[in-house]
Amino acid sequence: MKRKFASHPDRDAPLTPEDLDGIEDRDLRHRVAALVERCNDLERSNEELSRDVKHLQLNYRLAVALGQFKAGFLSRISHELRSPLNGLIGTHQLILADLCDNPDEERDFLSKAHESALKMVSMLDTILKVARAEQGRAPLSLDSVRVSDLFEEVYELLHLEAANHNHDFQIEMPDPEVRVSADWKLLLQLLVRSIETVFDRLEYGSLRLSAAADDRTVKIWLDSPCPYQEWKEPIDTMRSPRPEFDPRVGLPQLSWGLTFAIDRALLDLMRGDLEILDPPADGQADWLTRLQYSLPREPPTSEID
Repeated sequence: MKRKFASHPDRDAPLTPEDLDGIEDRDLRHRVAALVERCNDLERSNEELSRDVKHLQLNYRLAVALGQFKAGFLSRISHELRSPLNGLIGTHQLILADLCDNPDEERDFLSKAHESALKMVSMLDTILKVARAEQGRAPLSLDSVRVSDLFEEVYELLHLEAANHNHDFQIEMPDPEVRVSADWKLLLQLLVRSIETVFDRLEYGSLRLSAAADDRTVKIWLDSPCPYQEWKEPIDTMRSPRPEFDPRVGLPQLSWGLTFAIDRALLDLMRGDLEILDPPADGQADWLTRLQYSLPREPPTSEID
């Protein structure tokens, strides 16, 4: 004879098969079992909905942050191109108003204006590279890149320039088996551009290029004497206009703020990231900041084969 069902001492505890067996009425027992299964289904659905809500909240925050970044990015582009463009217009106005002292000065102004126009086209090409890659019109060529080969190429391109700038340029070669998923040409360009920025802004100092890897990610580090504020130039500088460009002084250049934004956007397309970190604990006295390039790690060639 089956025992009579008694109320469970813990009302919040789930019913066990023994509890169900204690219900003598067969029809009632089936109905309770169905209700228990329904409650379990509802609990699983509630957990899935909670995960979906958290995922949507995260995507919303990322979308807002991306929108703010792109708004600042567009503001910076328009702001930076306005200055050299005004310089070109001013130069042509001087020529058209016959304010040049002689034909040689007029020809010199035309030559500088032409060089400035070509430089602006180069600046626009750099900016459009990001837009085309994001739209899929010029997709990046992602491949398995050996980091040690990349470092050797950086050294070949920059060691003479480092010596000419009185910089102590150190490169710590990683394990030859360390590989990343990246666009070789683009990643090389990003690293060279960052190092040349240090050369241009500082008369001397020590730089170190190194890398560290875990199971999923490879981090490439550039330790430099550039102060934190040099790298962390705000993208939206509309409130503090840049000085007007004078074509007689030099060619227009992208500011580091916009260059950093472009590099970060390109790394994002390679499923990577670019960050500015505090100097390493074992760093020299003149190492003030660390640029960190994070990229997905590729398995060794032996594992791929």
